Amino acid sequence: MGEYIGNTIESLRKACSVKDWNGYDADPIPEEVFQKAEAIEKYLPLDETWDLFPGGDGSLQYENRYDDDMFYVEIYPDGYYVEELDTHAEISFNYPETVKILFDMYKKRNGFDMKDIVDRYRFRIQDHIKRVQYFYGLLVNNSKIPLKDINIIGIINHDKDKLEEENVEKQALRYKANLTHEEMQEIHNVVMAHIKSNPHHCEYWGKGTYASKNIDCTSMTDVYLYEMCCDWAATAEELGNGLLDWCKKVINDKFMFTEYQVNKIYEICEFLNEYIDPDYKRDYGMKGIKLSEMKL
Repeated sequence: MGEYIGNTIESLRKACSVKDWNGYDADPIPEEVFQKAEAIEKYLPLDETWDLFPGGDGSLQYENRYDDDMFYVEIYPDGYYVEELDTHAEISFNYPETVKILFDMYKKRNGFDMKDIVDRYRFRIQDHIKRVQYFYGLLVNNSKIPLKDINIIGIINHDKDKLEEENVEKQALRYKANLTHEEMQEIHNVVMAHIKSNPHHCEYWGKGTYASKNIDCTSMTDVYLYEMCCDWAATAEELGNGLLDWCKKVINDKFMFTEYQVNKIYEICEFLNEYIDPDYKRDYGMKGIKLSEMKL
């Protein structure tokens, strides 16, 4: 397969889309395999060399050589097969587990610094904003929001303050090991500044912090109720959690709403829940401290 060295997903998609593409009666590589390769490609460390090879069994394989060591990811319609870093055993992983393996490999080889954390957190924010805008677009295009309550400018600027460099750096501290008390205080301050200045957060309307319960949200207007539901849907899809389970958990427990608001929230979230794609779950290779568990 030497002639395939240096290939891209797109060139292989064209070359391997016909029967007998390799001269040995191989079937075309399924489109699903190419889509799975595209999903993880952006997580391959950019400063390392990866070769992409097609397999006669309908797979794709990323190979990476680092000094005398070789690491590979095989991609099949049913999932990813990754060489375990220490034992070199081939293990089957789903999408988020594969992303984490790639990230762990990079950390093991290159170390891990705050710049890596900040860059990944910035990408996470950008990805979240796109999800919110996608769900809001569904509401608008399906006439779920009255014309008077559509807030396009607000959705364009959703979480924009999080992308300010100082805010990104402070919020990204949540993913740093061995936090100091001062760092936890910085996280608390920047999170509180965000939720108290953005009306799609319940804490904006009532007294309390991210760790509080019984926050009075009854004065939240419908304009921001729609954005809040899109924010919840985006987070549910990212984490792979149930949107309606979240509603049941927080409504009139953590967040207090009127009967009208509760009915409106469930109406919106039940609609959005139909569009949440479990294949779009992400963990970005990071695990962060839960805000409610911080000891200030």
